[in-house]
Amino acid sequence: MAYLIGIDLGGTKIHTALATEEGEILKEAVLPTLAEEGEEKVLQRILQSIEEVMKKGDIRPEELLSIGIGAPGLIDQKEGMILTAANLPFENYPLSDAIRKVYPVLVKVENDGNAALLGEYHLGERKNTKNLVYITVSTGVGGAAMVDGKLLLGVKGAAFEVGHMPLVKDSSILCGCGQYGHVESYVSGTGIRRAMERALSRGEESSIKEGTAFGTREIYEASKMGDALSEKILEEAYAYLGMTVSQVLTMLNPEVVILGGGVSFIGDDFLKRVKFHTEKHTLPLLYEACEIRLSSFKEKTGVLGAVAVALSEAL
Repeated sequence: MAYLIGIDLGGTKIHTALATEEGEILKEAVLPTLAEEGEEKVLQRILQSIEEVMKKGDIRPEELLSIGIGAPGLIDQKEGMILTAANLPFENYPLSDAIRKVYPVLVKVENDGNAALLGEYHLGERKNTKNLVYITVSTGVGGAAMVDGKLLLGVKGAAFEVGHMPLVKDSSILCGCGQYGHVESYVSGTGIRRAMERALSRGEESSIKEGTAFGTREIYEASKMGDALSEKILEEAYAYLGMTVSQVLTMLNPEVVILGGGVSFIGDDFLKRVKFHTEKHTLPLLYEACEIRLSSFKEKTGVLGAVAVALSEAL
C-alpha cells in the first residue's frame, strides 16, 4: 500500500497528515512554524513533521507515493518554489527540491487557496464539481476557482486573489497589502474586529468594551444577545461578502461556491445572511444556477487540501 503526506504550512503552525491513497487521514502532527528563525529552520521542522507522522503510522520512506504542500503567498507551481509569502521567511525558495533531497518522491507545492479548493474537489461533499469556487474568510480573505475542471492560475499563478478585489470607492480603510478599500478590509475577521474598534473609539455603545480582547466570535455572541452595534457591524460584513460572491457568480457562473475559514464557523446565520445579500445583487439566472454552501472540513481544510495536492500529483 502507498501513502500520501499533506502539509499545511502556515505562519503560525505546520499541520502535517499521513493519508491513504483515497485521502483518508491516518495520523497527524502539528509543530510551531517559528518563522522568525529563518528558512532552513522552518525546513527542518517541515521534515520533522513528516518524520513524526511516518513514525506514528509505522510507514517506511519507500511506501510514500507523494507529498503535497499548501502554502500562503505566490507559488511557482512548476518549479515547486515559494516566490514570496507573508509571515514566512521564504523568498524564491525551492521547497520541492529541498524536500526531495530527503524524501525522493513526487512533491508538489501549491497556494493554500488552490489547495483548499482541490480538497473540496477531490474529497469534499460536492467532489468532482468542475465549476467550483472556494472562498476562505478568516484572518484574511482568499480563495480559488476552477472552470471546467481546471484551476484558474493566471500568468503569475496569482489568479482569484478575491480578498484584494476593490470593493469601496474612495475608502479610507487600509488593507494589509497596503491598498485601500479591498474586500479583506471589510469582511475578514481582522476587518470585522477593526470595524468594532473604530465604532467604539467614536463612542458608540456596545456590550463589548474598548480595550478588551475580542474577535468575530465575541461580536457574534454579543449580537445574539441583542447588542445593536454588533448586529450592525456583522450585517455590514455579510452585505459586503454577498456583493463579493455576486461578482464571482457574475464573472464565472459556477455551479458551487464553498465558504470556509474561521468567520464561516458562525454557521447557518452566516450562510443565510451572505446568501440573502448575494441574491439581492445577482442576476436570477446566475444565482439560481449556483449552490452556496459552507465547507464541511472546518479546521482541517488546510491539511485536507494539502493531502488533495498530493493526491492530484499522484494521479
